[in-house]
Amino acid sequence: MSHGPLSYVGPLVLALSAGPLRAQLANVPVYANPSASGIAVGGDVSVGLNDESGKDLAFAARANLGFGKFLFGAGVGLVDFGTTEPTFMGSVGYRVAKVGFVNVAVQAGAGFTRNSSLGDVLRTADIPVSAGIGLSLPLVVATVEPWVAPRFTIQRLSADGASTWRNHVGLSAGLDVKLLVGLGAHLAVDWQALPAIAAGDLGGTITDLKRQPLLLSGGVHFGF
Repeated sequence: MSHGPLSYVGPLVLALSAGPLRAQLANVPVYANPSASGIAVGGDVSVGLNDESGKDLAFAARANLGFGKFLFGAGVGLVDFGTTEPTFMGSVGYRVAKVGFVNVAVQAGAGFTRNSSLGDVLRTADIPVSAGIGLSLPLVVATVEPWVAPRFTIQRLSADGASTWRNHVGLSAGLDVKLLVGLGAHLAVDWQALPAIAAGDLGGTITDLKRQPLLLSGGVHFGF
């Protein structure tokens, strides 16, 4: 799951900030552009759009490689939960089909973060698996790549010596633009349907309501 010519394999880590948890790099959409090619590096600024997202601000840096049918990604980020926390991610994908301007790929990632603003330290590990479909449209001075990717995520949460698992579905979509000189920009939105964490699942200290966070991110990248 990854970006523009940056095929940002979505993103990694989830984090609970005043409640909500998110996939891959904390508070950053899961990028799953199946049209990525070459090497690209870039950065993102991301924010939650609704109350259920926590409206936390996040910053991320990513590197991505599209080589033949294979897609690889890695990233680091910082998210503000009241305390500033680091997040990390990695991803791999396989382009299963390319027909004309249409690309289809399956991608999987793993992300890790911690949140120390909740009393107990909450550690999260996220494994999203997505199926992305996108277009690669060569124009006169740029290549435009719109894409959409539904996904299924396996999530592990641990705090105060206790741990629990929860699974959920999500959807991300984006638009990547790459100029002929190698510079580019990307934009993505992300939605998730997160199940609740009941009292006692994590030692009785952390709970989370059922929620549907909505995220928006944008950034720039350079590829070759």
